[in-house]
Amino acid sequence: MSPLLRRRRPPRKFSAHNFELRPGKWSLPGAPRIGAEPISASYLRTFAQLCPPPARVADLGCLEGGYSVLLARAGYEVVGIEGQPENFAVCQWVAEQVELSNLRFVQDDVRNIGDHGGFDGVLCAGLLYHLDRPVEFLRTLGEVTRRLLIVSANHATREGREVEVFAPLLAAELTEHEGRLGRWFGEQPGPWSSLGNERSFWLEKDDLLRTLIAAGFPSVFQQFDWLADAETSRRLAERMVSVFVALKEPAQAPTAARNSS
Repeated sequence: MSPLLRRRRPPRKFSAHNFELRPGKWSLPGAPRIGAEPISASYLRTFAQLCPPPARVADLGCLEGGYSVLLARAGYEVVGIEGQPENFAVCQWVAEQVELSNLRFVQDDVRNIGDHGGFDGVLCAGLLYHLDRPVEFLRTLGEVTRRLLIVSANHATREGREVEVFAPLLAAELTEHEGRLGRWFGEQPGPWSSLGNERSFWLEKDDLLRTLIAAGFPSVFQQFDWLADAETSRRLAERMVSVFVALKEPAQAPTAARNSS
């Protein structure tokens, strides 16, 4: 697109993602830069190590498109899925600014990810704890993900530390839902809210791990490569946020090809 045809301003102000739209122009000046601050840098490292480009990847609930842009600039074929109309309008504006042929945004409920084909890697950051049927959703991700799934999410705890931190809490006691333990929370309106459900179920951490394994990922790890950054570690611990790396075995070469090497 010609620079003269670019819309100069986004449909709304950015709320979270600070990244370079084009040389010298940042989406949220002064905020931590995606790809440089510890958490987003860890996502990119994990993708590069375990699911290198030009893999096809999905960024779920992509909000303002920051992670999608960074993955596309790293050489991936990226589909950013965003359901909130206002957020999707920002993503469309971002696409106009960055002009990346390997980046596509679609407006859809992430639960419909199967309608958009299979993916080598999936980034599910800040999304799972906004869903009312997280177990069913992780099963769906197991069906469409060929290699790598990164899940970054708040989770429930056995001792109930999240009860005092987050609101609106709907059930203080651990409750079984979809065959797993967790707690119910209410959803509040806004750009980061759920789509189509007024309450969300936070899986208890161990049950979240069991669900990932049952969804078809035999290897599940917790990521900790930001521990040197004390502020990041403190903030994640206080908010009961964990980052999980779920892997499937890489596709094996045909037997004849392996024997001939």
